[in-house]
Amino acid sequence: MYHQSCPDRTSLPWQSCLTSVSDRLVALLASGMRSDVTLHLEGRTLKAHRLILAMNSPVLDKLLYSNEDRKPSILPIEFPLHDDPPEAFAWLLEYMYRGEPDLPSVPMALEVSVLATKYQMGALKAACSEYLKQHLNDVNVLKVYDAAVQLENADLVHRCLQMARNTTEDVFSTHQMRLLSKAALAHLLSNYVTNTSEVQIFRGIVAWGRHRLASRGANTDDLRKEIESFLPHVRFLAMTTHEFVEHVIPANIFTASEACDILINITQAKEAPLPEICCKIRDQRN
Repeated sequence: MYHQSCPDRTSLPWQSCLTSVSDRLVALLASGMRSDVTLHLEGRTLKAHRLILAMNSPVLDKLLYSNEDRKPSILPIEFPLHDDPPEAFAWLLEYMYRGEPDLPSVPMALEVSVLATKYQMGALKAACSEYLKQHLNDVNVLKVYDAAVQLENADLVHRCLQMARNTTEDVFSTHQMRLLSKAALAHLLSNYVTNTSEVQIFRGIVAWGRHRLASRGANTDDLRKEIESFLPHVRFLAMTTHEFVEHVIPANIFTASEACDILINITQAKEAPLPEICCKIRDQRN
């Protein structure tokens, strides 16, 4: 927040000691003077001015002003925002007054990007995307990728995939992979997997499923159901019999009969019916 002391508030309007309009707006927010809307977030209350909010966001404009006559009510508005992260919204609010997207960190940029999408603030959304592209690294790439997929930010998704392919560590072996949303994992499996072993892909999917079950306190017996939609992405027939026996069978994803049929197909000793969720591609990935 902007803070600056005035010579004498009793003899001069407090705005007169600030040289720029942006400074005056930030000071207006900091003081809460003439506020006509109170924003209630989880554990935090913020005073603001509905005209400023409406100027920045068509969503807030519609919420804060009457759809019929576009005139504000006389009484101050009490406005709940329980679903928005308090720190990120406080930053967003200050941005509405100062106009400069000086983002402090990647986690904040991710949260603000979600809010910018929610409130249809296109310029801020673009600024967040640019900031995230400039601050991508091996540690945060999957976290940013997850958000980019959910926000349908194609340019940022592409940049994340480029970085993921250039990292020395396979993304399916990283802890961050387990934290992906279901949509992001599905997108990753459809767009990333080249030069990755089927064992790594399978183990990554299993680790993701176990993490999801553990986070919900669900029964581990539900693992197959949790990851079933991703299993067709694994080329089990491109594995060796040793890889399948050592890594797949102990996971108890397949019944004994299904595992036996897959092994028969791997060895090509004879034809056997494959489980419906089993990919029929035998080729190694390029």
